[in-house]
Amino acid sequence: MCTDCHNEEGKIGVEPEARSQPSAPSGRQDRGGAPLTIPSRYSGGDQRSPPVPTLPIAVCVACAGLRMYFRRLFRHSGSAFKVLAELRRLNARIRLPDGQELAVRPFSNDPAIVKEIYFMRSYERFFLPREGDVVADVGAHIGVFANRVAKMIGPNGMLLSFEPEAENFGFLQANIRMNRHSNVIAFRKAMSSSKGTRPFRVSGTGASGGHTLEIAPASPSSHPFRSVLTEVECDTLDSALRERGIKRLDFLKIDVEGHELEVLKGAEDSIRRFRPKVVVERKPVGQSPDHVRNWLVSHGYTVMSARDLPSLVYGDPAAPGSAEVG
Repeated sequence: MCTDCHNEEGKIGVEPEARSQPSAPSGRQDRGGAPLTIPSRYSGGDQRSPPVPTLPIAVCVACAGLRMYFRRLFRHSGSAFKVLAELRRLNARIRLPDGQELAVRPFSNDPAIVKEIYFMRSYERFFLPREGDVVADVGAHIGVFANRVAKMIGPNGMLLSFEPEAENFGFLQANIRMNRHSNVIAFRKAMSSSKGTRPFRVSGTGASGGHTLEIAPASPSSHPFRSVLTEVECDTLDSALRERGIKRLDFLKIDVEGHELEVLKGAEDSIRRFRPKVVVERKPVGQSPDHVRNWLVSHGYTVMSARDLPSLVYGDPAAPGSAEVG
């Protein structure tokens, strides 16, 4: 867990008082004028560059695969989970196909998320952000999607990234800074259907994309170091956009480990007013996947899915309906 990241909101080149239309960003400071904070492992030297080594993406994917194999093989061993917790502290730099670089933890599921977004194009099957778009990334993780989209929308676009978990948020800031994106606002907050503080479960074994507001009961065989229960600040997307005077939303991506329906409820006014394209990654924890699909259809969306990506739902506001594409 990164102890350096205390700010709820880290502005990467865009002032919080966002204009009604995307405009040229300014500044590189956190709220209150304090310097941006990033994980302590990046301290020293040029803070835009994570430490060596630079590894091929394939090597990092192999490391992530070894972690999963090790986890399954020794799933009942407390010592094995302690080893996994130590391995996930290692980090490396990778070069992405679009020329950008990214700081990742090879022995976590960071590489798997890179594979999904850059090689499987999981969020781009039916539509993708365009130059000048305003995009909301709910569940931003370490910024894989954020960095890809920030380059797509260009300097006239705006990206709002929301990530509540401290270490992921530090990597998100570092990765945005490393690629010199000035069109991003990063918030250390969870999105939900209401404001307030809520319990939040943080994985301790390398499932860096598996942190969740959906608190399932622990199994009898659970080890205390497999996850940590903490609290995070929650907001609604409607409130976040309204407080910053944002009057457009073109694309909404949601990946929140079972809390999807609550995020949609908290974005209902913005979805009705702005009619963004929506991509939601559904999880079996919490609400049924049908609830997400039904919610979008009831709000006038064409809902699509791909057979090879059954967890993803794509909502197009053009016309109501439902479809599946192979």
